[in-house]
Order: sequence, then structure tokens, then C-alpha cells
Amino acid sequence: NLSINTDLHAANGKRVKALDIFAYALAFFKEQALKELSDQTGSQFDNADVRWVITVPAIWKMPAKQFMREAAYKAALASRENPEQLIIALEPEAASIYCRKLRLHQMVDLGTPTTRNGINTNDNVGSGMTQAKEHVRRNRQSRTFLVENVIGELWSQLEEGDRYVVVDCGGGTVDLTVHQIRLPEGHLKELYKASGGPYGSLGIDYEFEKLLCQIFGQDFIDQFKIKRPAAWVDLMIAFESRKRAAAPDRTNPLNINLPFSFIDYYKKFRGHSVEHALRKSK
Repeated sequence: NLSINTDLHAANGKRVKALDIFAYALAFFKEQALKELSDQTGSQFDNADVRWVITVPAIWKMPAKQFMREAAYKAALASRENPEQLIIALEPEAASIYCRKLRLHQMVDLGTPTTRNGINTNDNVGSGMTQAKEHVRRNRQSRTFLVENVIGELWSQLEEGDRYVVVDCGGGTVDLTVHQIRLPEGHLKELYKASGGPYGSLGIDYEFEKLLCQIFGQDFIDQFKIKRPAAWVDLMIAFESRKRAAAPDRTNPLNINLPFSFIDYYKKFRGHSVEHALRKSK
């Protein structure tokens, strides 16, 4: 329920306006983007030269979208006098446009284990591309594709009336949207309103925090966040790194090193070591 009046609770217990935090973040990204553009082109880019696009989850309500616009105004990306300089776009729409620009090699048929990146591994590249295109043409309505970052030929098989589902798996939410192609302009029609919920990867972070509370105690974790906020951030960054290394077919455990300040503060707080808590939790 993000809105202009939303407050955030910092790890040390302080309350701050969410609008201020978002504005600071957008201002930082703005400066970095303008610097990168200027460095890459050799010309000086000013904010007035850019039309900004901020993407938001499709399930967000109007107050949340207005919140992002207000944060962008506060970060000086655009202004109320020139609102056209900022576009608030839905994430599935942006993803859909991006996918339409992908190359055929970037489409992996999830229904054919022997095919990799649209190519039969037993064939050479040329014949593999031809076969992949033919497979797509024959089975266009029933195939599921996964995007990978590799290079191949242009994906140009979409036709009038084609429908597909955009599954946007993000950090906070997972959104599903159904789009249909409308030619000749190639416009998108949303066949059904976006649906989804707070099922993103942040839920794994919450479960990790719950596990820490079970092992070391809710009271300790709460105090550690307040007394050692930087160390708490370091711990969650370490967990994020290990989380990204996880895979469905991986069976070996992923170890996470506790920061020294965590170990030291726990010993002062409880009077015994973290090893004792770990043994006790088994």
C-alpha cells in the first residue's frame, strides 16, 4: 500500500518518509545515467535532453504510481510544468517490448530438452536455425520459451492475434499479464488485467531472517539491527550472493559466513558463542 504518506522503518528503528528515500535513489540513478551517457558519447547530456521511463509492477494501484511520479519530481527527473518528460510504464509492458526485440537464439524451448537456445545440438548452426524457425511456425500456440542472454537471429514470427503470457518474477512481486499482438502497428492489447502478488525473491530473505530468529532469538536479531545496522546489511548482502548461486539441481549446501560483529555482539548479548546456539538449534 505504497502512497505519499508511507513511512519506512530503518534497521536502527528510525522512521523516514518513503518519498524521501525513493527521491534520493532516483536522483542518484539520474546523475549516474547522465554521466554514463556523457562519457559514452563524448557530449554533455543534461536532464532536459532525456525522457525518463520508470517501470512499476502491474498490480500497483494508482496511489503507488502517483507516489513514483512525485518521487521523480522531487528528484528533478521531471517537473509538474513538464510532466511529459516522465513516463510511468508497467513492467510487463516494458518486458513484452523487450522480448519482441530478442533474437531467436535467445528463445529456449522449455518443452524440448535436447534443444539448446533454439538449436539442435546434433546439427550445425545453419541447419539448426532453420529447424528452430520451422518448429516455431508449426507449434507457435503451444510452446513456452525462456529468455537467455546469447546472440542469434531476429525473432520475427509474431503475427496478428498472437497471445502470450508475460511472467514477471521480480524481487517484491510476481506478476502475470496476457498480451495480444495487433498489427500492422505491432501494438499490444492487454487481454486481462494483471494479476499476481508479493511472491518475489524478497520472500526468501524474510524466511532467512525467520531462521536467524529461530536460532539466535527474535530479541537478539531486533537489537542487532539497531546496534549494528551496517553489519546487518553486510549479512543480508552475503545471503543475497549465496541465494543467487542456488539452483534446482544443486545438492551441496551453501554456506554463509556470519560477520565478526554478529559473532562478537551475540557473545556479549547472550553470554555464550554462536556455535552453542547452532548446536542447540539442531
